[in-house]
Amino acid sequence: MTPQLLLAVMSCTIGASFQYGFHVGFVNNAVNYVQAYYDNKGVQYVYSSFDFTWACVVSAFAIGGALGTFVVPSFSNKPWLGRKKALLFLTIPCYLACGLIALAPRWEYMILGRFLAGFGSGGSFTVLTMYVSEISPKALRGGLGTVNQLLITIGIVVSQAIFTEKFDMLGGKDLWQYSLLLPVVCNTVLVLTLPLCPDSPPFLLQSKGEKEAREALQWFRGGASAESMDVEIEEMHQEANMGTGRSAGFKDIYRDPLLWKPILVGTLVNLSMQLSGIDGVLYYSTGVFEAGMSEEWAQVSSTLVGLVNVIVTIPAMLFMDSLGRKFIQSVGLGGMCISYTCLTIALVCGWQQLSVVSMVMVIVFFAFGPGCVGWFIVSELTPIHARAIGTSLGLGANFFANWFVGFVFPFIHTAMGNWCYSVFLVTTFGLTIFTVTCVPETKGKSVAEVSQFFMTPSQRSAESRDALL
Repeated sequence: MTPQLLLAVMSCTIGASFQYGFHVGFVNNAVNYVQAYYDNKGVQYVYSSFDFTWACVVSAFAIGGALGTFVVPSFSNKPWLGRKKALLFLTIPCYLACGLIALAPRWEYMILGRFLAGFGSGGSFTVLTMYVSEISPKALRGGLGTVNQLLITIGIVVSQAIFTEKFDMLGGKDLWQYSLLLPVVCNTVLVLTLPLCPDSPPFLLQSKGEKEAREALQWFRGGASAESMDVEIEEMHQEANMGTGRSAGFKDIYRDPLLWKPILVGTLVNLSMQLSGIDGVLYYSTGVFEAGMSEEWAQVSSTLVGLVNVIVTIPAMLFMDSLGRKFIQSVGLGGMCISYTCLTIALVCGWQQLSVVSMVMVIVFFAFGPGCVGWFIVSELTPIHARAIGTSLGLGANFFANWFVGFVFPFIHTAMGNWCYSVFLVTTFGLTIFTVTCVPETKGKSVAEVSQFFMTPSQRSAESRDALL
């Protein structure tokens, strides 16, 4: 790990990942303050319904995120833009979003602000995951990819903490707007520090040639030996040779099983993040806690859940490159399935303490497994010529599922009551089986090596013969 590599990773994760976490946590503990603020001004709800209005506020972020994941990546492959400039460009909608949410005179402006925040976050994530994966050495790729999730969890717990009334910070109808200064500061950190870093070496190799790619790699690796640099450059060439020299389109992916198979697996791994029900916990945990305690202590409990998320992400980050992605993902989803079983029993039987413990364990297993792996797995599964579209599909599905859970879960909660989390008991069980049987291990492997998992026996034999020749 060199200081230059750490600077690049922290610059884009502080600027992009923290903001995402902040906006996710914002809709939890701040809801009552925002409602009181607009009620005090006499502002009408959308279609005269607060539930519908707040569902729009929650889901607008995911809709914007899904759009960002599909629009931005294709541009980040252009030689005139690239990964770094794309991340800098996406600070514009993030700045606008903070202003709209903080100063919105009506609910519609807040919904628009949430949409722009989602667009900036979605676009940033697709580029961020590619950039961090491409600048990281294989031995550190999993751990550095997990820094993204760590900053997300920190953003969530910070946003929840500042709105927790017991902590006496920004919890109030006249103070909540000042919280938007936090993502503004993080955005500014990215604007000031990322220009000091070069673009990713694989992107530069494809767009400008080996000389620029080697110079960038030397900057990231510091005092690395010439031999190790040559090995990385050779692996970049092998990855580039898997394509035709141009970015893959939908037709290319459809025709090539070695593209659509890993993209499909990566997309389903991303879906596992949301279909595991984590947003049902993060968005609405305060409401669940309020069933057995006061509103103030429900907020505290929700914030402590977020803190647990941060704490557990740290060992996941440290062990990602030793235990492997597949093992961590399987343990995480399996543990969530067991925790949802306990949570459902506790809620149905009215065992409040067990329900709190079970909800915390859902967070623990999510933070250890699917919360970390999904963000960077597509970049490890797909070659550079298909990485942009693969990441778009994977994270686009992630944000769509985020919207779906955020919009639908309140109605599930109303219809099923204490049985609401049994839905996610079923989904996590199915996703655990999928991970064990269909997801390859990418730890310490190049994209060319990972692609062998998706080959037919005849393709593997042909590749072995070519290698001998």
